[in-house]
Amino acid sequence: MGVVGNQLIFGVRSLEWGKMASLRRTRVAFCLDSFAIGGTELNAVRTAEALDPDRIELFIFHLQTHGPLRSRYERLAVSMTRPDPESLFTSNRCPRNALRQTAAT
Repeated sequence: MGVVGNQLIFGVRSLEWGKMASLRRTRVAFCLDSFAIGGTELNAVRTAEALDPDRIELFIFHLQTHGPLRSRYERLAVSMTRPDPESLFTSNRCPRNALRQTAAT
């Protein structure tokens, strides 16, 4: 930042930072026990369908592998991961363990 004449100049760097921040997508993770049809499951898939994929990067962690709502998530082309249930509960940091498994794949 500097002063040129009577104008305060933030520089190209801050403008580039603003562009970079707007290009990054917000990461959102849904943790589902199943893809069955139910109130919570339907609300989750409807919310996923309403999210703007240019702004939101959606990750789905699921415990069951099959169900009628799975195809709707597949159409969205979101990342779907079935974490190993045993490794999730080996520590009090279950969400962190699930994210580590996703990063490894």
